[in-house]
Amino acid sequence: MARKVDFVQHDGTKKILTTPRQEGTFLYFTGKGDDIANGLVGKGTDMSLINSAGEAVMSVECSFLDDVFLKDGMAFWEGAVFGDTVDMEIVLPANTPMPSEDETGNAGIIDAQGTISYITASPTPDETWTGAYYLFPMDYVAHRFVNSFPMNGTNNVGTVLESSDTAEIENIFKFRITVNSSTSNPALKVFTVLELYRTRTT
Repeated sequence: MARKVDFVQHDGTKKILTTPRQEGTFLYFTGKGDDIANGLVGKGTDMSLINSAGEAVMSVECSFLDDVFLKDGMAFWEGAVFGDTVDMEIVLPANTPMPSEDETGNAGIIDAQGTISYITASPTPDETWTGAYYLFPMDYVAHRFVNSFPMNGTNNVGTVLESSDTAEIENIFKFRITVNSSTSNPALKVFTVLELYRTRTT
């Protein structure tokens, strides 16, 4: 959601600037996720895919240490043929508990330590969807940022996927890029850069 910021010009007049940047965050462009194991910002998985094995579908996932706000993206590709497409999704990994604000989840807290009753493992699963958490045995697509975006030929300049809004990605989610090659094209290469807002960039 865009917010308004007041600033005063040199002549003393006040202007209002509308910005999608969330308060307390910084603009951040990246072609990599974060290195979760070592706690390093921007040192994780590349947001690039090279189809050297000639696969029909290939994907890559990246994670972020903190909650981030996704705004825009930019896609580059090489060697694409008609029918090749790319998807970008925000995914909740399988068996990751996610709080249910309205208490309509399929898993609930069962003891004082906060141990969660997994619906797929508990002898008495919460089949009434009245639990404190969502828990799915498979990856759950929470938000589809780009769906079947077409690629053809080579695009070294980059195509901007622009928005005036932002979408929050909590750090329990992953950002997944999937390339669909209509001919299992081994020459296909795809690279993505994201425009984010986050509380730290190092």
